[in-house]
Amino acid sequence: MSIIRRKHRKFSLPLKENHIALWTWLAKHPEKTKDEWPGWETIESLGYGCPEIESLCFAYELCNRSCPVVFGDGIRHHCVDNAKSFYRKWLDADNPKDRTKYALLIANGWR
Repeated sequence: MSIIRRKHRKFSLPLKENHIALWTWLAKHPEKTKDEWPGWETIESLGYGCPEIESLCFAYELCNRSCPVVFGDGIRHHCVDNAKSFYRKWLDADNPKDRTKYALLIANGWR
């Protein structure tokens, strides 16, 4: 369980478990986007709300320290800024097979 601190409150949320669930779901539904994940409903019912999760990314919540996900080149770096990152490749993929491949790599990349 990780503590997420916001300006007016803090809350606990299993970041790694939700990261894996989100990206596993995206691998099974390559035509979908992060904001379509049904798990957001559960998180909202717990009182967190999607806007509480920066960039709809559970790993991003820890990026002010070091991203817990290794993206492609074995280096922990900002995933959007690196064209070689699995996230960037998932985002840019134009076919379901590639989106599934990269979603699974991201799901299993949390270290």
